[in-house]
Amino acid sequence: MPTPRERLLLIFEAEHPETADPSVKDEAIRRTFGLEPAQYRALVGELLRRESHADAA
Repeated sequence: MPTPRERLLLIFEAEHPETADPSVKDEAIRRTFGLEPAQYRALVGELLRRESHADAA
């Protein structure tokens, strides 16, 4: 079960798909979560993998 913060990361990712200008999303990630974009993407990737494994089980 994702934590509240993890749920926010997943919601943000779903609501803000990659844009034509990645720097806009990168800045939103920095301001919203206080994370560097690479760190954010790694966290979201891990969360999505965990969810897909849970769905498969």
